[in-house]
Amino acid sequence: MKKAIRKFIPLAGMLLLLASLLTGCGRENEKTAETSEKTQSSDTAESEKSKTVIRVTCVGDSITFGECATASDASYPSVMAEILGDGYVIENCGKSGAAVINGETAILYTSTAEYRKSLESNPDVVIMMLGTNDSCSRNDWTAEKEADFKAKYIALIDNYAGLESKPRIILATCPKRIDAKAFDDCIRLNMAPLIKSIAEEKGLSVIDIYDATKNFKRDDYADALHPNDSGYKKLAEAMAKELTGILG
Repeated sequence: MKKAIRKFIPLAGMLLLLASLLTGCGRENEKTAETSEKTQSSDTAESEKSKTVIRVTCVGDSITFGECATASDASYPSVMAEILGDGYVIENCGKSGAAVINGETAILYTSTAEYRKSLESNPDVVIMMLGTNDSCSRNDWTAEKEADFKAKYIALIDNYAGLESKPRIILATCPKRIDAKAFDDCIRLNMAPLIKSIAEEKGLSVIDIYDATKNFKRDDYADALHPNDSGYKKLAEAMAKELTGILG
């Protein structure tokens, strides 16, 4: 009987040890599963957060760049970023002197580093505000120039539409010019209507910045063409208001 008891005790001990090991493994598996669930939850939250941020790329000339502003954060894209808040990331891809067709006295936007940067910005929204440097005396705005501008402007739209991020493209008319009535007339009577007609043709939204700036005074400009900090702030406010209205 004593021999049987001696044999039973080691056997019972081994069974208890095995049960303990199995229980420990179960707890470890529970911890691993819990950690995995937390990691997945964290990754999902990060992914959802990134989806809620709207990336807006601002394409344009010196007025987008912020020429004559006292600091880079006084440009309309920078001020608009402050207005819109954390739900937006604004990329300034403005280039001073940029134009759609007027390569003789300006720089073709599609030849610039800023254009390449805009293509690589992974935008959800592209705001195009070009045409100021293409405007001329109304007497010099011919049917041939209009056709050339329209073709190249649409080609630029199509380049952005073809991006992998499939951005929403919003066209903006050029702001008011105060340097010469003939140039302003060209924008008001030719350029702005043309951009609006292209937006309608392509099924795009348009922000009428000419209308938003038509009552700007000389005090809103740093020179005869470029807004000052106050003017850029007003421009940013108008752009932000229209943008949020379009995006809902």
